[in-house]
Amino acid sequence: MKFVKLVMTSLCALSLLAITPARADDDMMKKIINSPNVDSWNVYGAQTHTKIKDATVQGGSAIEVNVNATAQNIYDVAGAVDIIAPIHKGDHIIMVVWMKAKNDDGKGGQANLRVQVNAAPYTGLMEKAVTVTNNWQQYYVDAVAADDYAKGTVVANVQLAYGKQTIDLGPAFVLNLGAGK
Repeated sequence: MKFVKLVMTSLCALSLLAITPARADDDMMKKIINSPNVDSWNVYGAQTHTKIKDATVQGGSAIEVNVNATAQNIYDVAGAVDIIAPIHKGDHIIMVVWMKAKNDDGKGGQANLRVQVNAAPYTGLMEKAVTVTNNWQQYYVDAVAADDYAKGTVVANVQLAYGKQTIDLGPAFVLNLGAGK
């Protein structure tokens, strides 16, 4: 748990790297296996979404997702980002997503973080349900890969069809820390 918190703290610092030249010894940058740019989100299902500017989130922009109604399955509305590198059995994978709820009742929202194969039967590598607060916060899930997955066959999802709600999706980072981490 301490290691995951250290990684998450490092990700906050990585946001500053977007405005400063990268250094050759930035090992954490080499572990990111997706594009953390908010434009990488593919949002689908019974929803509307738009890119918004928000200076209070890492990177300064987010994707505002308005879920129109409760769906049959939580994955019927989701945002997904492609994982662009292979994952090997035994690799420690961490998914970290900046999110904020913007619901009228002020009670926050619900989301399910999931890394999965992007083809039927959509086998999950890891997942975790979270309550999203009305303030920007990092949410994460991590696990050790139980199998090998080829480049381009896995996605990171934020499933949102818990009911009518508005969730802002900020940058998402998926890291492969390698075996035995």
